[in-house]
Amino acid sequence: MTDGTSLSNLRDPPVRRTPDEIANVVRLTRTVRSDVSFLVVEGPTDALLFRNLIETSLCEILVGFDRSVALAAIRILEIANVQGVLAVVDADFDHLDGVPPQSRNVVVTDGHDIEMLMIASPTLDKVLGEFGSSDKIRSISHNGEDVIALLLRSARPLGYLRWLSRKRDFGFDFERIRFGEFLHRERLSVDATALIVEVRNHSRRPVPTVDQLKEELEGIIDESHDPWQVCCGHDVVEILAIGFRRVLGSQRNIDSTGEKIEQALRLAYESSFFVETKLFSAIVMWERENSPYQILRR
Repeated sequence: MTDGTSLSNLRDPPVRRTPDEIANVVRLTRTVRSDVSFLVVEGPTDALLFRNLIETSLCEILVGFDRSVALAAIRILEIANVQGVLAVVDADFDHLDGVPPQSRNVVVTDGHDIEMLMIASPTLDKVLGEFGSSDKIRSISHNGEDVIALLLRSARPLGYLRWLSRKRDFGFDFERIRFGEFLHRERLSVDATALIVEVRNHSRRPVPTVDQLKEELEGIIDESHDPWQVCCGHDVVEILAIGFRRVLGSQRNIDSTGEKIEQALRLAYESSFFVETKLFSAIVMWERENSPYQILRR
């Protein structure tokens, strides 16, 4: 196994590689082991989740660090007729846009991304039990809304703004936004105008005015859209972390960060949850079509 790519080395930061470098790792490893399969994922946290789901003796994880890198690596290997390599990538907005998988060696998540896959499972109940207050969570239900509905409602404006940025190629930087600037901590509701102002403040390109952006945002909102496709898992996790500090629990800020809640979701996610997903079925189908290569643990 190549340093930085094997499952045993995932405790260390995976090596950032270009598509050509990822393809070369596959080719090099195949000179030593012809039976090993490869699973290419978008990021290190995806690798941490999948290491508990795959057959580690027969499958090696490679991290692309970006969706486009993972897809480009698959294209390079397909052109070279290298078999037994599968990429799992976030659907992002592909389901809403009607974009099919780009290759027979690429499968996508059921919802928007891997985080939404975990949140849609019983994993969320386990994390609510660990970080939340049963009384506060019950009070949400008494108001006619469960925690899932609350989180999806809060994250929808962010998801739509991400989608608008992609459609119009605004290139908004969502990594640096401060949720406290637009999220009401007592209700976990989002002020759409404040959200647009915050995102726009972190834009490095000339973009429309706040009023123009708000009008465009309202123009793509449709109640028929599946919120599991609209909402980004990272946004939902951040909102959940903030909720655990007041609305859903009494955690200290330092104990309830997005990073810690995402880690808790990964640790609580069970293989029995995964087998119920379309993603699991897609990987099983790939294995049948690419025998003898194996990805999943039996």
